[in-house]
Amino acid sequence: MTQSIVGKITPELLVPIENEFINLCARNATSRLGNREEILFQKLHEFKDAQLLDDSNNIKVADKILLIDKYRRDGNTKNRKEIEEEITNFLYPNFE
Repeated sequence: MTQSIVGKITPELLVPIENEFINLCARNATSRLGNREEILFQKLHEFKDAQLLDDSNNIKVADKILLIDKYRRDGNTKNRKEIEEEITNFLYPNFE
Protein backbone atom coordinates (compact mmCIF):
# COMPACT_ATOMS: atom_id res chain seq x y z
CA MET A 1 0.00 0.00 0.00
CA THR A 2 1.39 3.41 -0.89
CA GLN A 3 1.98 5.30 2.34
CA SER A 4 1.87 8.75 0.73
CA ILE A 5 -1.56 8.18 -0.78
CA VAL A 6 -3.07 6.55 2.30
CA GLY A 7 -1.63 9.30 4.45
CA LYS A 8 -3.79 11.83 2.61
CA ILE A 9 -7.04 9.99 3.24
CA THR A 10 -9.22 11.86 5.72
CA PRO A 11 -11.86 10.29 7.96
CA GLU A 12 -14.55 12.03 5.89
CA LEU A 13 -13.41 10.16 2.78
CA LEU A 14 -13.88 6.85 4.60
CA VAL A 15 -17.55 7.43 5.48
CA PRO A 16 -19.00 6.06 2.21
CA ILE A 17 -16.81 2.96 2.43
CA GLU A 18 -17.10 2.36 6.17
CA ASN A 19 -17.90 -1.37 5.94
CA GLU A 20 -15.17 -2.09 3.42
CA PHE A 21 -12.59 -0.12 5.41
CA ILE A 22 -13.47 -1.92 8.66
CA ASN A 23 -13.17 -5.27 6.88
CA LEU A 24 -9.80 -4.27 5.39
CA CYS A 25 -8.55 -3.22 8.83
CA ALA A 26 -9.87 -6.44 10.38
CA ARG A 27 -8.08 -8.57 7.78
CA ASN A 28 -4.93 -6.50 8.32
CA ALA A 29 -5.13 -6.91 12.11
CA THR A 30 -5.55 -10.68 11.93
CA SER A 31 -2.95 -11.25 9.21
CA ARG A 32 -0.78 -14.25 9.99
CA LEU A 33 1.80 -13.17 7.44
CA GLY A 34 3.27 -10.50 9.67
CA ASN A 35 2.82 -7.81 7.04
CA ARG A 36 0.48 -5.55 8.97
CA GLU A 37 0.10 -2.07 7.59
CA GLU A 38 0.59 0.29 10.53
CA ILE A 39 -0.92 3.19 8.64
CA LEU A 40 -4.27 1.37 8.58
CA PHE A 41 -4.29 1.31 12.38
CA GLN A 42 -3.53 5.03 12.34
CA LYS A 43 -6.33 5.77 9.85
CA LEU A 44 -8.77 3.63 11.83
CA HIS A 45 -7.85 5.58 14.96
CA GLU A 46 -8.48 8.87 13.13
CA PHE A 47 -11.80 7.58 11.75
CA LYS A 48 -12.98 6.44 15.16
CA ASP A 49 -11.78 9.63 16.90
CA ALA A 50 -13.70 11.72 14.34
CA GLN A 51 -16.87 9.87 15.48
CA LEU A 52 -17.92 9.24 11.90
CA LEU A 53 -18.48 5.49 12.23
CA ASP A 54 -22.20 4.95 11.75
CA ASP A 55 -22.73 1.22 12.24
CA SER A 56 -22.66 0.04 15.88
CA ASN A 57 -21.14 -3.31 14.85
CA ASN A 58 -18.36 -1.48 13.03
CA ILE A 59 -17.68 0.58 16.15
CA LYS A 60 -17.31 -2.61 18.21
CA VAL A 61 -15.03 -4.20 15.62
CA ALA A 62 -12.95 -1.01 15.34
CA ASP A 63 -12.46 -1.05 19.12
CA LYS A 64 -11.29 -4.67 18.94
CA ILE A 65 -8.95 -3.96 16.03
CA LEU A 66 -7.37 -1.11 17.96
CA LEU A 67 -7.05 -3.41 20.99
CA ILE A 68 -5.14 -5.91 18.85
CA ASP A 69 -2.74 -3.16 17.87
CA LYS A 70 -2.31 -2.11 21.51
CA TYR A 71 -1.78 -5.69 22.72
CA ARG A 72 0.70 -6.33 19.90
CA ARG A 73 2.74 -3.27 20.86
CA ASP A 74 2.53 -4.21 24.58
CA GLY A 75 3.58 -7.82 23.89
CA ASN A 76 0.32 -9.16 25.37
CA THR A 77 0.04 -12.28 23.20
CA LYS A 78 -2.72 -14.03 25.18
CA ASN A 79 -5.22 -11.17 24.99
CA ARG A 80 -4.22 -10.33 21.41
CA LYS A 81 -4.95 -13.88 20.26
CA GLU A 82 -8.36 -13.87 21.97
CA ILE A 83 -9.37 -10.65 20.22
CA GLU A 84 -7.93 -11.87 16.90
CA GLU A 85 -10.16 -14.94 17.17
CA GLU A 86 -13.23 -12.75 17.79
CA ILE A 87 -12.41 -10.64 14.74
CA THR A 88 -11.79 -13.73 12.62
CA ASN A 89 -15.26 -14.97 13.63
CA PHE A 90 -16.66 -11.60 12.57
CA LEU A 91 -14.91 -11.79 9.19
CA TYR A 92 -15.80 -15.44 8.54
CA PRO A 93 -18.97 -16.16 10.56
CA ASN A 94 -19.80 -19.50 8.90
CA PHE A 95 -16.27 -20.86 8.92
CA GLU A 96 -15.66 -23.57 11.51
